[in-house]
Amino acid sequence: MNSNNITTTTTTLQSSSLIDSNIISINHDDYSTTTTTTSKQDCYYNNVKWSPDGCCLLSSRENKSVQLFELTQEESKLKLIKNIQYHDIVYDMSWYPHMNSGNPETCYFAVSGKHQSIGLYDAFVGNKLCGYTPWTDVDDIESAISIDFNNNADKLYSLCDKSIKIFKVSRPGNKFETIRTYDRKANEGIPGRPSQIAFDRSNVSGFYAVSTFDGYIGLFDQSNDTMVDILPQPTNFTKPRGITQLSFSKDGYYLFAGYRKSNYIIGWDIRNTEAQQIFSFERLGDTNQRLHFDLDPTGKYLSTGSQNGLLHLFPLSTTNNNNNDNHNDMEIDKLSTLPSSTTIQDNNNETTMKNDDEIQEPKPENDNNTINQNDQPIILDSPLLLPISIQVSNQCINSVRFNPLHPTLMALTFGERNFDLPNEEDEEEEEKEEVQQKVKEESFKNSIIIINPFKKL
Repeated sequence: MNSNNITTTTTTLQSSSLIDSNIISINHDDYSTTTTTTSKQDCYYNNVKWSPDGCCLLSSRENKSVQLFELTQEESKLKLIKNIQYHDIVYDMSWYPHMNSGNPETCYFAVSGKHQSIGLYDAFVGNKLCGYTPWTDVDDIESAISIDFNNNADKLYSLCDKSIKIFKVSRPGNKFETIRTYDRKANEGIPGRPSQIAFDRSNVSGFYAVSTFDGYIGLFDQSNDTMVDILPQPTNFTKPRGITQLSFSKDGYYLFAGYRKSNYIIGWDIRNTEAQQIFSFERLGDTNQRLHFDLDPTGKYLSTGSQNGLLHLFPLSTTNNNNNDNHNDMEIDKLSTLPSSTTIQDNNNETTMKNDDEIQEPKPENDNNTINQNDQPIILDSPLLLPISIQVSNQCINSVRFNPLHPTLMALTFGERNFDLPNEEDEEEEEKEEVQQKVKEESFKNSIIIINPFKKL
């Protein structure tokens, strides 16, 4: 695909501070639920995922464990149901896409780990039901770095070394179909080791996307598992970056990608024959650690955390056609009538980040080669559709997830490896406000918090 003449959208962040009324609940770390001898500094949460019905939450931690929580409807707090201890690193988790807590037969999830089979678990009590084992030619277990169910929920896709291994959900064991992602002799496919897989849940495009640690993204046809296109490289980078997350927009028109050691989240319009890079969002992310982003259930916002404890919300308005004004107003009214949601006031502080090997995005040019003016992303003149940056803590926010049932509920996880060096000189006593802030920041370590980011600040 051709990457020339790309139109991009950049954003200016409006900063504000998080107040206690935005925090609904804090799930503090409980080391009694773990059986490992891993040090406490390595017990931080590194990912969370809500169930499709919004009633449960899965989390993974750096101490090789997975937690299953239930969301209490009365107080919107998390209740621990099961702690699942793995023998090695947990790579990925995936919910059954048609899960409904009213139908126990649909309540399960899959977990993959290093040098382990993919486990299928009961979402009510957390017991393992069965396993799916990807293996190599020498009959060794092959690690599945990323997993996901297809839209029909009858197949489980797993990304292994330069291949996609597809299991039938109804047939556990070691029988699978293999799709090669790269043929070196023919120089066909997407080079590199696969890193992430994501399905278009809207079924509009009929695609699923597979990325690699070499920075390539391939689009595959869900009906026959054949690759139909390769997305162009982002204009923001002087060299390829490993991709750590993929996500389709709610309408299936756009695909977003997060990159290793990069401040950028890139978005493409995949509706045309040649994909166009039209989104470019910035947040501090110059780290090898994965910083997970998410799109809200209405499809109007993309939210992500950052290394410095900032929570960012970026608008995803995609048309400036006057015929869509009523539609936009309807979505704004929908958000404004949700519990505890009010108009967000913003300040005039600006936040900009730039890595040494990253370049500024080109400004949109009004020529015949750019996308149609009616399809250009814009920021609507509404307080609810302004890009916002919220200072939550000084801890790294490594995962952000909107609840699919309650759009104003968001789960955040904090943590990264910290090494405390001894102080050579005694410091003066801190002021009372600084001490209180430090206590608040410490309370977020190794925790999951539930917040309402749309509440008035």
